[in-house]
Amino acid sequence: MISVTAHISTDIAAAPFMWVIPLALYLLTFVIVFQTKPILPHDWMVAIQPLFIVALVGVMCSTSAPICSGS
Repeated sequence: MISVTAHISTDIAAAPFMWVIPLALYLLTFVIVFQTKPILPHDWMVAIQPLFIVALVGVMCSTSAPICSGS
């Protein structure tokens, strides 16, 4: 978050309060994670996690990432 904010505020537009949007997203993730009643049940998340991992490896192998090239 810090590097993205630094890049936006120095290289893209040096506008005041440009850091408010990344900070709001960062704080929103804490609200979502630590709320009393979760949005999705834990059992669902555990069940779909392998699917997302397989999709992530597929995306990484389809690009020029060194994870699938063996070197």
